[in-house]
This record gives sequence, C-alpha cells and structure tokens, in this order.
Amino acid sequence: MKVYLLFFIIISTGCAKNTLQTKNCDLQEAQVLSQKKMNRFNEGLNSLKLTTTQDSSFYHINYRLKDSLADGGGAYFRISKKNCKIEEIRRYQ
Repeated sequence: MKVYLLFFIIISTGCAKNTLQTKNCDLQEAQVLSQKKMNRFNEGLNSLKLTTTQDSSFYHINYRLKDSLADGGGAYFRISKKNCKIEEIRRYQ
C-alpha cells in the first residue's frame, strides 16, 4: 500500500512528465513524428519524397510529390530539437 501511495504521489506531482518534456529529439524521432502526422492526414507516403534539413533549434522536414504532375500534395514540418514538438505545419495541394 505504501509503494502504491508513493507511486501515486510521484505521478500526480508531475515529476515523470517533466523529465519526458526535456528530452532532446534526434532526427529519427522527428521523422517518425512527422510520418505519424502524415498518416493522420491520410496522405500516401509512397508518392512523396522526404527531405530533411536542420538548424541549431529545429528539424525542417519536407514531403514533396515525386511526380509534380500527380494529384495530391505534401507538407512541411518544423520540429523542435529541444522537446520533439511540432512547431509548424504547412500542407501543400
């Protein structure tokens, strides 16, 4: 019972949440995050070309059509390196 109470107090104070939010993000995690978002948009990733650039604070991930004459569009994601949060999304048609 004491262990359960201690666990509940740690979780409810937010200690565990704060450690997750300060975790740095690597390129692979940023790409997975953008792919999950693209899947929510119901975009077929097979017809898109992925390009990635980065600066000191952000990953810039672009999804562009492989065939410029095809129907559909892509997207641009700016993802923070500090906490792996999507800061900006632009969709292309």
